[in-house]
Amino acid sequence: MSQHDLKHLQVRKAKLESELADADLAKRESAKKYSELSNKIGAINKEIAALSPTEIIISEHALLRYLERAMGFDLAEISKSILSEANKTAIKKMGSGVYPVAGLQMVVKDNVLVTVK
Repeated sequence: MSQHDLKHLQVRKAKLESELADADLAKRESAKKYSELSNKIGAINKEIAALSPTEIIISEHALLRYLERAMGFDLAEISKSILSEANKTAIKKMGSGVYPVAGLQMVVKDNVLVTVK
């Protein structure tokens, strides 16, 4: 092996050691960032747990199924009564808005009856 070959290998080694040091620094910075993000997620999880309801909640879907199955309400008939042919015609002509229904008001947005108040 010549002096030139030895010098070439030493230069390659120094370059690789420099790249290794850079990679080690990047690894430490990445580990630090990972730890920070993990801690932030942990803090948010604690906040979520603190705000999560402790009481049992009944979903609207469950209420509807109960009304339908246990109390015998016919939801299809109720829907027909809310969206009578006259109401459908008015909605088709005028679009989104507030319409009277059975002494109440139905709110329609983009052809969806969103609430009755």
